[in-house]
Amino acid sequence: MPAPHPVSAAFRAALGLSLSILPAVTQARPASHDLRLERVVMLMRHGVRAPLAGEVPDATRTAQPWPTWPVPEGQVTPHGAAAMRLLGRHDRRWLAPLGLARCPVPGSIRIWTNTASRTIASGEAYVQGFAPGCRVAVGHRPVGQTDPIFEPLSARATAFVPREAIASIDRHTGGMDALVARHRPALARIDTVLGCDAGPCSPVVPATVRASADGHGIDLSGPIRAASGTAQVLLLEEAEGMPRRQVGWGRADPATIAQVGAVHAALFDVFTRSPYMAAHQASVLGQRIIDTLTAPNTPGWT
Repeated sequence: MPAPHPVSAAFRAALGLSLSILPAVTQARPASHDLRLERVVMLMRHGVRAPLAGEVPDATRTAQPWPTWPVPEGQVTPHGAAAMRLLGRHDRRWLAPLGLARCPVPGSIRIWTNTASRTIASGEAYVQGFAPGCRVAVGHRPVGQTDPIFEPLSARATAFVPREAIASIDRHTGGMDALVARHRPALARIDTVLGCDAGPCSPVVPATVRASADGHGIDLSGPIRAASGTAQVLLLEEAEGMPRRQVGWGRADPATIAQVGAVHAALFDVFTRSPYMAAHQASVLGQRIIDTLTAPNTPGWT
């Protein structure tokens, strides 16, 4: 297992893109009227994990078997947990001038995670770095229960109308065919990395976006959906610090990882970036952040 790499600025940015941990430092109000930082809200993603079952579609063809991971599917790796501890230590140094005691005063800090084991484990690892040897609880709903903060559509927490969502997505992207066309070079690069006998290596299905069967979400099909998980797994191999000969079977240097990563990012052009989807995906989380920053008795750091 390679040694954990320092947490880079790019990795910190990536941590903030998804909803996994809502890690609130109470600062006594100064006597003067100078502006002082009173509350901090941080949003971050879980640590590096092993690929999810089905993340690479079963019909995807490769020239060689995929690398073996040190943990079961979807779990945070030792490397990923180490990175979360490192991140916690870094944030503790950043927040130390606010007057934090060695162990935070009970009630001055709140950490809240989604209910998947990887997000809970990431929160626990972060606490180990942020407040080593201290009793800081990592809060979450019961394991397996849907938390509307992180999964508002699945929790049916908003008045979601698929027809309006799809219209907004089409306006934002120009339509699914246009979205695929913009990413053709990256899709072709994924085929090169996969090295199957003749492309396309990912399953071939029409590019469509439609209402999910239960009417409370949307389903995407087509090249972006089929290849986005593959692009994510290649990125995970890089983030895990696998030897260069293993990352994309030695056919994916950092520039290639960046290029194919755009295919995974394109998934969020559909699921989160249009105005309608952004409003529904972020509504519960946004209200939680507003409440934390404005309510009179909330922790100072969350």
